[in-house]
Amino acid sequence: MHSKGIEMRTPHDLSLIRPITRDTDGVMTALYEGRTLSDEQSALTDHLCGLDSYPEAHASEHARDAKLGIDNGLVEFVSTTWAEAKAAGFEPARVAIGPAPDEQGFFLISSMILPEVIKQAKADWGEDEWSAGIIIARVQCSIDVGAHGVSVSGYPLYGGPDADARVEKVLRWLDAAVRARL
Repeated sequence: MHSKGIEMRTPHDLSLIRPITRDTDGVMTALYEGRTLSDEQSALTDHLCGLDSYPEAHASEHARDAKLGIDNGLVEFVSTTWAEAKAAGFEPARVAIGPAPDEQGFFLISSMILPEVIKQAKADWGEDEWSAGIIIARVQCSIDVGAHGVSVSGYPLYGGPDADARVEKVLRWLDAAVRARL
């Protein structure tokens, strides 16, 4: 696997970021003061209460840096390292694939992460029937494999104007990629 002449073999070679929640609308202060929340503040509260942190992998520092910052006003992505992710209990099977299928570095990252996800799911569930979750391009995806065949589903974690198209693109790729690995 090569990207701009760099061979990547381990998670240490990845450029990682992670999400942290933002309280841009003073939600916590409003809750503390007992004020009624706006619809936007209520949505942010729901989001803040349910956000899981995860490392998101990119193939280069440049690609990682392009994804740093605020996403949809709710979450800020900050730089992290594999050492920090590993110390927080993350294994390669729980690392998000940062780029979308049509972005640079996607195939390099996905070829490292998806096999780990499948391997872990089979170890947890069994060879013939298993389920797994994976985040790709900030789309939360579910994979179910069993007697019914392969089923994938997903939803955008943070919305945005391209959310529906991004979900469709990611799920189309994921379905084909899982089927190719069975």
